[in-house]
Amino acid sequence: MDIKSVSSNSLSFIGDAVYTLYVREHCVSICQQSIKLQKMCNSYNSAKGQSQAFLFLKERGFFCDEELEVFKRGRNAIRHIPKNGDRLSYETASGLEAVTGYLYLMESERLDEMFKLIFEGMNEPRLKGSAKEWQGGTAEEQALINDWNQAFIDTVRATGGNNETRLLLICPYGTSSDL
Repeated sequence: MDIKSVSSNSLSFIGDAVYTLYVREHCVSICQQSIKLQKMCNSYNSAKGQSQAFLFLKERGFFCDEELEVFKRGRNAIRHIPKNGDRLSYETASGLEAVTGYLYLMESERLDEMFKLIFEGMNEPRLKGSAKEWQGGTAEEQALINDWNQAFIDTVRATGGNNETRLLLICPYGTSSDL
């Protein structure tokens, strides 16, 4: 298959499935309770969660020029925005899904690298744009960040070796890991 000839919508379609699978595998590896699993998966798979993941990766210079072009094509292919979403988050999520589909079809190791970064520990965790973004967040936002931090801890601990007792630095809502 000539990947350059695959439409942006098709890349996003494939990327959505791949993204969801990676998230579900990650969440199942750290939690077996169905109610928590659904919440955790939704936090990663929502347009807002994917938009934040893209910004996180972009801030760290993860994407090469070709991947950013795929992102732009995927972002610009959006025609319909759901009622409960905002246009920017939805477009950004679709662009990230296009990149995910692209990396999957390329059989690229970068796909695993991308998800490793998405699932690693966070710096200044918060829900951007929240009314209480820098005032400690709401109880629901704090619980979400706590779930993400617990997922990080559980993932590191599960790798074995010295990671079972290694000291880990986690950041509660809105704090920096800079010492």
